Amino acid sequence: MASCVLHLLSFVYVVIMTHAQSTRSEYPGCVCTVNVPPSDCGQRSRPSVDVQLLKSSVIALQEQVVTLASDNRKLADDVGDLRRELSKSNTGTINQASSTGGAVYIRWGRKTCPGNGTDLLYWGVAAGSHYTHSGGGSNYLCLPRNPEWGKTTAGFQYGESLYGAEYETSSTNDPFPKVNGRSLVQNNVPCAL
Repeated sequence: MASCVLHLLSFVYVVIMTHAQSTRSEYPGCVCTVNVPPSDCGQRSRPSVDVQLLKSSVIALQEQVVTLASDNRKLADDVGDLRRELSKSNTGTINQASSTGGAVYIRWGRKTCPGNGTDLLYWGVAAGSHYTHSGGGSNYLCLPRNPEWGKTTAGFQYGESLYGAEYETSSTNDPFPKVNGRSLVQNNVPCAL
C-alpha cells in the first residue's frame, strides 16, 4: 500500500512540476492543479490526469498572450502618433514665437512711440532715487500713470522711496536751445514703453 501511494504521489508531483515549469516563465503566478480520481491501488492503475483541461488552459493562455501583444502594439503605435503630433505642435509654436520677435525699450522724454511699426504698451513718468541720497539704484524706472497698488501699510515704514524725475534747467545751461527750456522746469519727465 505504501509503495502504491508513493508511486501515485511521485506521478502527481512530476505532472504538476512539468506543467508548472513550462508555464512559470510565461505566466508568473499561475497555479497548476491536477485532478486525480481515487483509484484502486491494488490494480496498480495510473492516475488519470485531465489532459484535455490542461491543453485547453494552455491554449486559452496562449490566446491571451496574442491578444495582449496585439493590444501592446496598438498602444505603442498610439504613443508614437501622439509624440509626432506633440513634436509638430512644439515646432509650430517655436517658429511662431521666433517670427514675431521684437524688443521692448523705453523712450525717455516722450509719450508716444515712433511710427516705425512699434506698439505703445503704456506711457508714464520717470522715477528713481533722490539725487541727494546715496545707495539708490543707478537707473530710472518708467512708472505707469495709474499704478495698481499692492498690499500697503499706512504710515512711514523706514523704506526706500522713489521720486519722480523733473526737468531742471537754467538759462546758462539750457539743453533745449530751440525750445524754451524754461517752460520745462518743474515738469515731470515722460516716458513711453
